[in-house]
Amino acid sequence: MKWFKHDSDAGSDAKLMKVRIKYGMEGYGLYWYCLELIVNGISESNLTFELEHDAEIISHQTGIHFERVQEMMTFMIDLGLFEGQGGRITCLKILKRLDKSMTSNKSFREMLDTAKESHDSVMTVPDLVMQDETRLDLTTQDKKHTRARKRAPTSYQPSKELLASLATETNSKDWQLNDLLNEMKDHEFKSAKKDWDAVFRNWVRRSTRWNTQPP
Repeated sequence: MKWFKHDSDAGSDAKLMKVRIKYGMEGYGLYWYCLELIVNGISESNLTFELEHDAEIISHQTGIHFERVQEMMTFMIDLGLFEGQGGRITCLKILKRLDKSMTSNKSFREMLDTAKESHDSVMTVPDLVMQDETRLDLTTQDKKHTRARKRAPTSYQPSKELLASLATETNSKDWQLNDLLNEMKDHEFKSAKKDWDAVFRNWVRRSTRWNTQPP
């Protein structure tokens, strides 16, 4: 499908407000980008309402680091904005924004009606219950990753040799490397790390590759 209904007051939705509070307009934009991908894939032969692009592809298309994409999508699944089960991400509630006027194909219209009837329970379930069900749908591996998340020690400081090497490799200034170090310390990693020098080295390389350096 080429379009879907977008409410003009969508920004005042409580769940989307939580997304903006936590991730700013980056998270808000990611939500609508994923909806666009899902709706664009809807056809007579595909009524799964599944997000077929993985975090790596979305990261490449949006310029958002793939770990942050995964983190934001998990948060939105917890809120009930998407459904997550068995590694699949869907948005059955998008059916509320589709109607028969969006296509002149008679058989496709009938399929949309059937899909709405089949998924009525998902679309009308109270938000609190939806959040609980979604949390139960998260895989065991995701839960383990959430429990194991860890930040870098506040006392961690890369060696002068490492800083000099990264400055030469990435053409970064001392203050830029310091900003990236503070940024890394604020980030929650999916698992406990031991070699923080290696983590910082990769963080700087990825940041200078994906992000535009500040003036």
